[in-house]
Amino acid sequence: MLSAFIVYLYIKLTVEKNIILYSQFQELEQLFTQILLTCVFAFLLFKASSVRWHSLWQYRLKMISILTIYLYLQLALSTTSILYIQLSEFKTLIASVTLPIKVLSGSFDYEKDFQKQQSENLSKRSLPKILGSVDLYKYNQGLVISNSFLRYHPRPIFQSYSAYTERLATINALHLRDPQAPDNIFYDMLSIDNRYPTLDDNLSLPELLVRYSFNSQKTNELFLFFNKKKIPRTYTMIPIESGYLNFDEWRDIPNIDQLLWSEINLRKNLFGRFVSFLFKSPPIFIDVRLQDNSIESFRLIPQLAKSGFLLSPLLKSNNDLLDICVNNFRPTEKSQKITEFKVRTLPNIFSLIQFQKRGEFKLKMLKVYDDKFYPAEKFK
Repeated sequence: MLSAFIVYLYIKLTVEKNIILYSQFQELEQLFTQILLTCVFAFLLFKASSVRWHSLWQYRLKMISILTIYLYLQLALSTTSILYIQLSEFKTLIASVTLPIKVLSGSFDYEKDFQKQQSENLSKRSLPKILGSVDLYKYNQGLVISNSFLRYHPRPIFQSYSAYTERLATINALHLRDPQAPDNIFYDMLSIDNRYPTLDDNLSLPELLVRYSFNSQKTNELFLFFNKKKIPRTYTMIPIESGYLNFDEWRDIPNIDQLLWSEINLRKNLFGRFVSFLFKSPPIFIDVRLQDNSIESFRLIPQLAKSGFLLSPLLKSNNDLLDICVNNFRPTEKSQKITEFKVRTLPNIFSLIQFQKRGEFKLKMLKVYDDKFYPAEKFK
């Protein structure tokens, strides 16, 4: 029974993995071939285990033969999928394989590689010269390091996507409250893995809005530039509504011209915590419907969503953030305000049973108070 259960889990994970892998190439033929191949393997394994063998070695030889054929066909099928990968991505894949070999063998030239990366950064994405200390959000810290004339003063978790828990996000937010916080900040809204844009360093965004002022003179097409204020603004969270949230169920958002802050608490049950301990949690997604009735989907990091993040308007680009900065921290006519949202996971029972049936949801209004409004022209 245990062997059958292990085989079942292996087949299930293999099929789900390839559904996710091949869906991005939209090649159903390869997907069906993969599923068929897995079913054939399961059938051969079942037939081999149900036959009475004359010796244990004969049984082992048969199992090894079946497994070898299966792995060979898997490799052949995976190789064909490489044809759908762009050449640049294929080179990156090869480099990721050869790099550890060079490092372990001692043949990797660190100084030469650093100089190469530095020259590429300076030629493509140079930063302006500024006085005082500087930090860069959310990642690409290599740009600051490459520009040796900048005084780099990073936050404790210096890449925003690495602050993936409430505790780490809080540490970075407290860093901006410190008197020794950086004098200047380069900010880019881009995130990784299609995360919801305001999840990375979610608790630092309100601190940025109240403790720094937008500077249009140093802003370019890559980053927004902020200067530290001598007298910070203040902000408050005004509760609007709270309640329960079900998976795959749309939740309406009030239509008000304010920044909306959301806290979403998705609790795992005992089985979900056990699975997370052994392997990892299933991915969580958030779908948002905009005022033009279009729907966009993003990854949701449960621990960060629990601590709170700016839900509406949707800030996908630097211009989106700039719009609210120059409009006294309120949405503009161009802002992508959200009318409703829903939370979902992978469409299978194995993922759904890891969470409690209902999560908790809180919606607040993020109100920023300013002693003086600093207008700025939007860069082209």
